[in-house]
Amino acid sequence: MQSRRTQRTKTIVPVVLTAIIFGLGLWLPSAAGAADQGMKFDRKADFSVYQTYGWIEQKQRPEGSPLAVGGAIDTKIRNAIDRQLARQGFRQAIDEEPDFLVSFDGAMEQVTDIEANRRQIATGVAWVVEGDISSYRWGTLIIGINDAESGKAVWSAWTRNKIKDPQKPEKQINKSVKKLLGKFPPEH
Repeated sequence: MQSRRTQRTKTIVPVVLTAIIFGLGLWLPSAAGAADQGMKFDRKADFSVYQTYGWIEQKQRPEGSPLAVGGAIDTKIRNAIDRQLARQGFRQAIDEEPDFLVSFDGAMEQVTDIEANRRQIATGVAWVVEGDISSYRWGTLIIGINDAESGKAVWSAWTRNKIKDPQKPEKQINKSVKKLLGKFPPEH
């Protein structure tokens, strides 16, 4: 008896996810699921007063991490956020105190799918007759906004997508940042 089954193994690249998501039990579905995204915000926050922003100093990530502070991916994400906020009419505070502070974090995980036809030998024992192995990466991006005066987290959004071209991530980063910040400020 042959049946078609899929097994998943995951190896998470060591990237530290900071606590920029407030009151959120972040649940990431299996890599087999569709792209995941969401947003949380403080309904009591007055987003209409936000005009200028600054950056929360990023925590140092492990050396060799794709998101190492000052690294290529870190810089691409930061630049994409700057461009998107400017498009939305916000400006970076240079010689003044900002109204809100921005931070981001992320992770990448390597996923290997094994799709195989199996031959059942005995209960719980199967022999792989033929199969296909595919390997790809999933990336998670989280953007957080804190009120500059209180320091309180007031907005966060996240997305999790399959990374299409790890060698040329800029297009996908720009798309993800636009999708996330397109929800800021929230309508409530």
